[in-house]
Amino acid sequence: MKRVLSYWIALPALLIMLSFGGCYYDNEEELYPGTVCDTASPSYLNIIKPIISENCTGCHGGASPTAGLNLTSHADLTAAILNKNLMDHLTQQNGYSLMPPSGQLSNCRIDQINAWILNGMPNN
Repeated sequence: MKRVLSYWIALPALLIMLSFGGCYYDNEEELYPGTVCDTASPSYLNIIKPIISENCTGCHGGASPTAGLNLTSHADLTAAILNKNLMDHLTQQNGYSLMPPSGQLSNCRIDQINAWILNGMPNN
């Protein structure tokens, strides 16, 4: 008798949960703060420099940078974008090899760098 009673209590609860489960509204910004890609006006110091430091300057920095390409300063990075087709390397476009070799940056990171370039590559 206890088992049958438990069944009749659990079944309606389960049906209620299932019927309202599909009505949940997911708002990614509220559920996962910090995961939205901010490309409005990425600053060099807060966004771009950390991306480059984490992904590029291990090889392209220091006293003897790979391929003679140093990306440690704003001036060096700006020159690499203008003269060395850095974006083509980051996106593996136009026959350029993919950089970093460990794998392509996320779409968000590429979009942030691109937005920074389109904003005139400010040293902010």
